[in-house]
Amino acid sequence: MKKIFLIRHRILAGLILLIFFLLPLRAQEGEEVEIKYPEQYLFPDFSVGKVAMKTGKDIFLILNYSIVLEKMMFLQRGQVYEMLNYDSVDTIYLQNKKFIPYNKVFLEVAVEDKIPLFIQHTGRILGPSRPAAYGGKSEVSSSTYISFLTTAGEPFRMKNLEELNLKRDYFYWISAGGEMKSFVSKKQFLEFFPDKKNVIRQYIRQNRIKFDNPEDVKKLVGFCNSQQF
Repeated sequence: MKKIFLIRHRILAGLILLIFFLLPLRAQEGEEVEIKYPEQYLFPDFSVGKVAMKTGKDIFLILNYSIVLEKMMFLQRGQVYEMLNYDSVDTIYLQNKKFIPYNKVFLEVAVEDKIPLFIQHTGRILGPSRPAAYGGKSEVSSSTYISFLTTAGEPFRMKNLEELNLKRDYFYWISAGGEMKSFVSKKQFLEFFPDKKNVIRQYIRQNRIKFDNPEDVKKLVGFCNSQQF
């Protein structure tokens, strides 16, 4: 009888601990937090993502990616913080996508094959608009914009800005010969395959591949993986 009591006590204690750890996450997911300038983020909303550490441990955080700072950000108690210690992270799983750390940024793993493709998402600030004379708008430079941010583990806030004039850009990376190579244009991509330029050029022309469209670039790399390169 005493043994049954101890087992029940341990089960009850385990349930209490489980509820204790789950409640903060649910509260954070359900709480209404005003995220200023959501256009700076890769995804429309912060959501729970899995951070797979190199130690084998998994951590679950409420994440989004700032394409302006090119930093992985996490939400905690109504504040947004920058994720540090990139070198300890193996892979992040977020919004049905995979991200790996590379040179202090995170790359989306877009194609996993013989020739893998990675996408570096970035945002170019054309300038946050401010009221100007005669009802027009004037633009502020990226350096001014960045000066309104505090990072390195401190709360991430923007102050005194009305709206952002932001252009999304993409840098693409492939791994060839054990080396990471980047490209943004057809000319740069063709240089990686000097013996297959004509075949690739024909595919690009026939399929109207646009290098400012990540989905088109995925198709192109998929085609290259289907060939005997």
